Amino acid sequence: MGDEGEQHAGGCGRPGTRRRWVAALVPGLVSMLVSMLAAALVSLAGPAATAVAAPGRLAAGTAPSYLTAVAAPSYLTAVQRIAVGPEPDGTPVTLDTTIYAPAGAGGSTARHPAVLLAHGLGGSKADLEDAAVLLVGEGFVVLTYSARGFGASSGRVHLDDPAFEVADAQRLVDTLAARPDVQLDGPKDPRVAVVGGSYGGALALMLAATDPRIDADVASITWHDLADALFPQSASASSADSSSGATPGPFKQLWGARFFAGALGGSPSGSPSPGDGASPSTNPSATPAAGAAARAAASGAALCGRYDPTVCRLMVTAMERGTPDQALLDLLRRHSPAPLLGRLTAPTLLVQGQTDTLFGLDQADATARALTAAGTTVAVRWTDGGHDAPSTTADADEQATVDWLRHFLVDSPGRRGAARPGPAFSYTLPLPRGASTTPLATSDRYPGLTASGTTLPISGAGGQVVTPLAASPRR
Repeated sequence: MGDEGEQHAGGCGRPGTRRRWVAALVPGLVSMLVSMLAAALVSLAGPAATAVAAPGRLAAGTAPSYLTAVAAPSYLTAVQRIAVGPEPDGTPVTLDTTIYAPAGAGGSTARHPAVLLAHGLGGSKADLEDAAVLLVGEGFVVLTYSARGFGASSGRVHLDDPAFEVADAQRLVDTLAARPDVQLDGPKDPRVAVVGGSYGGALALMLAATDPRIDADVASITWHDLADALFPQSASASSADSSSGATPGPFKQLWGARFFAGALGGSPSGSPSPGDGASPSTNPSATPAAGAAARAAASGAALCGRYDPTVCRLMVTAMERGTPDQALLDLLRRHSPAPLLGRLTAPTLLVQGQTDTLFGLDQADATARALTAAGTTVAVRWTDGGHDAPSTTADADEQATVDWLRHFLVDSPGRRGAARPGPAFSYTLPLPRGASTTPLATSDRYPGLTASGTTLPISGAGGQVVTPLAASPRR
């Protein structure tokens, strides 16, 4: 189970200026690559101590000005390291977690439904603090964690590999099931939902598809097929899906660079871990060949940071060539919700940005169509935000998430064929002049991206595309 840290008491007030829901789950492009690299440099110095103070900790009878003056139940937090599966070389891995639990009056042992929160690429459990405080105030037990290879968790980044990151999340569900304050639907089966954005959004879908204990999930601005998302093309009827045999499109190299920026840095302890590629040996008896190999390993570690070496090698090759190997396409597809969605029965809320240049509406649309075909209850929300900018409808999106969780975990829990707590489809309209919030339109059905394409003849002598759309120039 790991070592549990001390518990702290807190208050569940809702900050009027706190970070918005999606912003707390995934870093946005507002910070650009500079801030990602800065965060990576900070990680090189090593993580902060895990015995953190409880968020929102208040003295009795006090309330800072940024908290809404409403009565709210208190909560407790506990920092805990949880052992999960080892790395391929056998190196042990533990995850840094924080559990938020309603305190209850008079030491009550009442059980509550639970929510597992997953962060975006390059993030950590610290990004989830505001969302956790909000949800524990709604009466949920909330577990936040830094994914394998991020924050103070050990291990390497495998890009949502079912055998690693998804299996880790299943272990966290086990942890919730063992708690005396979590409601159970059966032995070792907690009443639990999973919520995530971007990297965490794909994790949410994949966990819900592979663990039947998940009762509901919310996935924001994430991918359906990572191969298609990173190497998109619309020149043929099929996509870059490795199973289709289609030629992949241009690599989104800016986003590829950010993938690496999000995982740069050393081991959680600030020193190389086994396989990190430690500094070349200073042993005078070491052979020149051994020294060269050590220097090459150190160079690879500096480039790959905490990425799994296989993932790193395939991604670096794609960035150098501008095209992916079949091995990379196969890996990206395996690390995607697409091949698993036929098994997902938990009611699913999909939130996607209408102007997102990383994971477009097509990704959520493909997921929604697959879930609908499987008979799964699904709702789709299009926002005017995403990876490129925050949404102006963040408050409404946040409330839709809370309503979804409360409906399927508390009010009328159910799965296949269950009624939705809101519209099947919501989307943003153009921002009116002088307004700060985009108006929302709704529909009782999701129409999907059904517009048919138009074929236009092209004439000319032909030529070479020097700067493909959504990619950097090749040198």
